[in-house]
Amino acid sequence: MNLDLSQVPGWREIRALRARLRTGRARVIIAIVALIAAALVPVVFPPVGLSEPGRYALSLFGIAAVLWMTELVPLFVTSLIILAFEMILLVPVLVDNGVPVGEGAFMSPFFSNVTLLFLGGLLLAQAATRHRLDLWFAARLLRLSGGRPDRVLLALMVASAFLSMWMSNTATTAMMLILVVALVRQLPPDSGTFRKALFLGVPFACNLGGLGTPIGTPPNAIAVSLLDARGEGIGFLTWIGSSMPVLIVLLFILWRLLLRMYPPPETMSFVVPGRPGEEGTGASESQFSTVFPAGWKPRATMTVFLVSIALWLTGGLTGLSSGAVALLAAIALLATKLLDARDFRGLNWDVLFLVGGGLALGLGVQITGLADWVGAQLNLASLSIGVAVALFVVLAATLTTFMSNTATANMLMPLALSIPPESLGSATPLVVAVAMATSTSMLLPVSTPPNAIAYYSGEVEIRDMLRSGFVISIIAAILTWVSAMTIWSL
Repeated sequence: MNLDLSQVPGWREIRALRARLRTGRARVIIAIVALIAAALVPVVFPPVGLSEPGRYALSLFGIAAVLWMTELVPLFVTSLIILAFEMILLVPVLVDNGVPVGEGAFMSPFFSNVTLLFLGGLLLAQAATRHRLDLWFAARLLRLSGGRPDRVLLALMVASAFLSMWMSNTATTAMMLILVVALVRQLPPDSGTFRKALFLGVPFACNLGGLGTPIGTPPNAIAVSLLDARGEGIGFLTWIGSSMPVLIVLLFILWRLLLRMYPPPETMSFVVPGRPGEEGTGASESQFSTVFPAGWKPRATMTVFLVSIALWLTGGLTGLSSGAVALLAAIALLATKLLDARDFRGLNWDVLFLVGGGLALGLGVQITGLADWVGAQLNLASLSIGVAVALFVVLAATLTTFMSNTATANMLMPLALSIPPESLGSATPLVVAVAMATSTSMLLPVSTPPNAIAYYSGEVEIRDMLRSGFVISIIAAILTWVSAMTIWSL
């Protein structure tokens, strides 16, 4: 099943609203003034102790930050601006100052191991959607709930979180809300507010599901790449094993929280998707069936998916990098025509370029010495690791409430790495904490695309999202700090 997000209720309104905000005259004027200041101030008024390459990198960082926060241009265009700035302006300055670096150093992040990993993950998600494996899994899990409202909610959340570990949380939300709408049609007039729990549980679980794997969300991939460059690589299995306890605890807390806020009537029950010929929800049986999709393509897609996971988990034994495994999966899907050229062209290429731009910016910040200078000015070296993690978790959670989580990660992770290794020890807890915090702050409809889709369905109001989103975001921030100081520190 190919999802057309334009058909999701409210999706067009979201796009129109964001377009109006980006093109508002006052917003554009403010953004342009900020861009000019960000570009010129570090050069015209050079900070004390910052080298010439560092001043150029500071200008670039300011330009990228303004563009990411205002979305004056699409996010991926900002990544291209970063690359152009580094190739045209930064490379000559670095060479003149005795740093032998070529344009290829800044181009490599756009087709790095992490970019390949994300490419393979996007293609696997595309294949699972096209051959209805995602719907089969969701219907299968929902059937196990037995029709009890509390278990139905839990099944929906587990399915949403699991699918978001491997595919876009936006696409997962759109697909799962189709199933929620089919279930809500069964609710009697006296069902109370429980339907709100269903419409909130899916997007929140999709947000949390991104924590589970390195390909679950772009900030995870950026964290893995930056840490790998620092010599602190994280394997696929290590990430899953370290993040899964937090994910499971947060899902359980969210489930109980929603049941407490929006309890179902005691007599309520659902008729869940069944096998062909059985009574279902009213949704198309061909769409929501617990029978595995017919034909060789779904079976072949499942095989590629399972083999890829096995190779990712055993990378230490096979010697294959995560990017190499993703590349093999991409070749298998495209060569066997499980996916065709239209699927390949339809990938979210903007996400790949956004990740590449963040990595290129981080490289520029490090190689010019800007990271060391910022660390010295902010005196981050004097902070204990616990205080540093808490500070960056609060910053990440606050910024990502109002802007893209990938843009937030691109801004904060290079700053986190500016703390000298001798005072920080391992950078893993700090960088991973930023990645996790950007995925678990979900107070408003604008915080994440899944929240926006749920809000514009018309079934939940902003105050509903604020009530539950604030509680789970606070709990997630605390658990992020705890996991960074315990699991990730190990």
